[in-house]
Amino acid sequence: PAAPAVKLGYFPYSMEGRSASEKLVCAICLEVFVHEDICSEVPTCRHVFHRDCIDAWTKCNTTCPLCRVNVSIVIGLKKRSERTSCQLFCFTLAVTCVRRN
Repeated sequence: PAAPAVKLGYFPYSMEGRSASEKLVCAICLEVFVHEDICSEVPTCRHVFHRDCIDAWTKCNTTCPLCRVNVSIVIGLKKRSERTSCQLFCFTLAVTCVRRN
């Protein structure tokens, strides 16, 4: 049987504080995040993905696609003021791995 879908909060990706040359990617689709892309964060590990990508992933899986930690069930929209800069960190490790391959 399929795993239950997990509902994650979402927020618009922000380029604030980043240089134009800093390209961060969604580790599921490998597309570069652009300003205002709708993203979701796995709360247990703080990895960030495009909302549509992680929603599709969690229809069949209950773990983070990067680190395989169990995904906590969180419902709702995180306000920009409630997020930390740490929560907006999006896969420098994934970019490094993609470049090595």
